[in-house]
Amino acid sequence: MLVIFECVREQIAHVPSQINGNTKAYVGQLEPGIFQKLPENLEHVYTSFPEKKIRRENVEIGGKSAEQLISEMEAAGINISNYAKSMLKNREFVPGKNPEEATLIRLTVADLGFKSSATTDQIYERAQILGLELCLADTGPNYRLKYRNQPLNEWIYMGMKQITDSDGSPFVFELVRDDGGLWLDALWAGPGIK
Repeated sequence: MLVIFECVREQIAHVPSQINGNTKAYVGQLEPGIFQKLPENLEHVYTSFPEKKIRRENVEIGGKSAEQLISEMEAAGINISNYAKSMLKNREFVPGKNPEEATLIRLTVADLGFKSSATTDQIYERAQILGLELCLADTGPNYRLKYRNQPLNEWIYMGMKQITDSDGSPFVFELVRDDGGLWLDALWAGPGIK
């Protein structure tokens, strides 16, 4: 760690109380409110080193209609599933009016402290305890436009307020890269679904 982080032992925090102005890395458990305690410029955040890096990325959201987002994705060669298109055209899809920067925190179910699976509600509740908020509706499509170097066979599910389809089933956006290329897709995400 000292070589990779280019620091001395005292600059690596393992519990939130060790975080200070000289901290270069945090390697430890995610505790309530941890993301408010971590400095914005802290590059290295892990639940365990080296395999469990927590990725933080900024993405611009807001200021684009559903039609603009669809047009930009199509122009970039990004596939949009019929389910994702129906979400974008749903009255529950309300993009932000003005452009703003959002910080995304990418976590796995295991990062959240679940040993196997968890329901959508359990995941959202744990994320809130850690100090995170749900993504706004247009975060998924905007992140899809930005995140074009996604590894093959990676699936990312957006932690967002579900958008219901015509049958009343709740969906969230899903970012996928498979043999068919980059996709904005949708995943059924009922409150009690694992």
